[in-house]
Amino acid sequence: MTSPGLDALYHLTPLLAILAAVLINVTMTNWRDRSRTGKDAVRLRAALQSELRILHAVYQENLRSLDKGGEYLLSCRQMSCLYRGNLGRIQLLEQHEVAALVEAYGFVEVIESFLSGTCKAQGQAFRVLVGEAPAGEIRQRIENGCNRVEAALEALDRPSRVARSPLLEQRSDAARFPLMAMRSG
Repeated sequence: MTSPGLDALYHLTPLLAILAAVLINVTMTNWRDRSRTGKDAVRLRAALQSELRILHAVYQENLRSLDKGGEYLLSCRQMSCLYRGNLGRIQLLEQHEVAALVEAYGFVEVIESFLSGTCKAQGQAFRVLVGEAPAGEIRQRIENGCNRVEAALEALDRPSRVARSPLLEQRSDAARFPLMAMRSG
């Protein structure tokens, strides 16, 4: 005659084996998803950096054109296709990267709107009408756009090396653990 504890273990062995297999499967799937997410973030970051470098080059070309008294400025609206097409994947990036990207690409629209109101649109360019278009204001906005693009490139160059402020840490802890924040406060 066998002991009741041994019989229970004998009947639970298949269940324990299935539970172990499920645990291993969940762990491996989670590991693969994190690995894929990390790779996707790296690829998205590289693609956005390339698009931002092109945008910066066009801004620089527009500034040179303004300095030379050129009649035409290139439109930068089409330089945001990659960004717009990947808005659903932007959550793969760090918080500071997202903020810098939104500022840089949002300012493209500010510049384009200003150019639409002050210059004559001609295809994918704007014609600067001498005496009518405020060249100084256009230059100032394009320089501001350059600065925002440079800030976004810098943010994308150092994705996880940004130190978080203690105040931000306290706020995120309070959001995750509201009862603890209420008790300590």
